Amino acid sequence: MTYSKSFNIKGVWKRGVLHNEEEKRIERETKRIHDELLADCIDRATAILDEKFKDYDRKDVINIALALFDKSASHVVFHKDEVIREALERYWDGRLPKNK
Repeated sequence: MTYSKSFNIKGVWKRGVLHNEEEKRIERETKRIHDELLADCIDRATAILDEKFKDYDRKDVINIALALFDKSASHVVFHKDEVIREALERYWDGRLPKNK
């Protein structure tokens, strides 16, 4: 599957594409980062609960860990978008009129 995104580069909308191999590479890299981040969020949630509460269970740890992780979960799409945006900016640099 090909991933595409449109960006406004210097006032002109341009569409960029990630081909399968690049999209898969970004997904693998981001999933690895997510695994590490989730493990860190579980550790942080456990530390918070240890400090604040005497009695808690796994469900409490997971709920707090997921809350800590939630904002980071969209990074797969963010990384794909950034790769396309950077490629478009490199390609179009100097080719589009400068905004005044």
